[in-house]
Amino acid sequence: MICDPSWTVREAAREMADAGQGAALIPLRDGRLGIVTDRDLRERVVAGGVGAEAPVIQVMNAPAFTVSPQRLGAEVLLEMLDRDIHHVPVVWPHGEVMGVLSDRDLLVAEARAPFTLRRKIENAGALDDLRPLAGELRATVIGLHEGGAPPQQVASIIAVVADALTRRLIELGVADLGPPPCPFTWLALGSLGRREVVPASDVDSALVWDGEGDDESRYMPALGARVVGELTASGFAADTHGTTAAEPLFDRSFSAWRSAVRSAIAHPDWDKALIFVSLLSDARPVHRMGDARDPLDELEQVRHRRTLLRLMLRLALTHRPPTGLRRFLGPPRDLVVERSGEHEGKFDIKRSGLLPIVGIARYASLAAGTRLTSTRERLDLAATAGTLEGRDVRMLVEAHDLFWRLRVEHQVEQLRAGIEPDDYIDPETLNPVTRGYIREAFHGTSAVQRSLEGKLNLSP
Repeated sequence: MICDPSWTVREAAREMADAGQGAALIPLRDGRLGIVTDRDLRERVVAGGVGAEAPVIQVMNAPAFTVSPQRLGAEVLLEMLDRDIHHVPVVWPHGEVMGVLSDRDLLVAEARAPFTLRRKIENAGALDDLRPLAGELRATVIGLHEGGAPPQQVASIIAVVADALTRRLIELGVADLGPPPCPFTWLALGSLGRREVVPASDVDSALVWDGEGDDESRYMPALGARVVGELTASGFAADTHGTTAAEPLFDRSFSAWRSAVRSAIAHPDWDKALIFVSLLSDARPVHRMGDARDPLDELEQVRHRRTLLRLMLRLALTHRPPTGLRRFLGPPRDLVVERSGEHEGKFDIKRSGLLPIVGIARYASLAAGTRLTSTRERLDLAATAGTLEGRDVRMLVEAHDLFWRLRVEHQVEQLRAGIEPDDYIDPETLNPVTRGYIREAFHGTSAVQRSLEGKLNLSP
């Protein structure tokens, strides 16, 4: 429904009630829309003290976030969850309003849980309120999977919840430690930066701050260690290799950060250069306080340099999918598996299947000069920009979707069984057709890697 900007809160609320609507739109002079929802009325009128005779524009949110009718429901759902909104106007490109979409229109009952969980995080007043939420997130993942949510959407929702938890932990940390002595930015790195997180994923992070004094050098490491520790206590395991804001390499001043980026690009033989630059390529800001400089700007400045492209191409060729035969372990003899140790007889779907594709997509995205982080978005752009052949992109997308489906299904089954999730799948549990698809995906990915090897001779 549409409200006139001259209406009072009382008039808008009455019209919404009569129409049985949870939201109303207010046309603005610049052609955009404001929106007032039943939640706005509860929080700003009932609880906030705004009078019923006040103009409705006093309680609206403007400009409203809108979507076009062509957007996929899964994409809109993720945007709503990330922005913590429950209503979004649907508007044609020429400006005609089709209506207001609510989360109820998009979600089955089980899938409403992400919104509830995000609200609990936002309202948590103490650390003890946050720590039990990991169990709820795992139940949410099971519910989303059973409700038919696509695997990539499940992964993105986990990332959104992790972001919300990180922001709340930073706020609680600042409340306890006192005002920060300088502006700072918290970064999500790796799979979290790409929003490709599963229950078994580590959480990679970095903290970059402006300032060089003693106060900054004491405060920021304390904040980083505190937040990483509480993320771990809440069920988001820290990276075992130290890729977190609790470690000096990833908790440093802006000038030291810039120096590390430049050094990694200038000296690619440094043992951590490939990993460091790849993490930055996947990074995105989660939370900023103060007027912090963009810690990713340095990478942006060298995005088109061949030195960086060669680094990312080397990384794209580091992880090779297994293309041999399973030996000495009995039938089925069509997949390479671990030959010993805890995971004997299984294959690692992350390392064998997904990481090679992630690396190719990262390289192709940088070659196209973009800052996208999602692997699927990077692959789509690579086809458009011509940094990968269209047929190769189609094959990689199919392989990526196959591996993601198998990975999420595997980990959901482990969660149901009360087992700590991992990425090791027993091929004996897969039917012959699926094993055949996996084998074809391995060979197809390997073929793309071979076609890229010649580009390693690019001059600096």
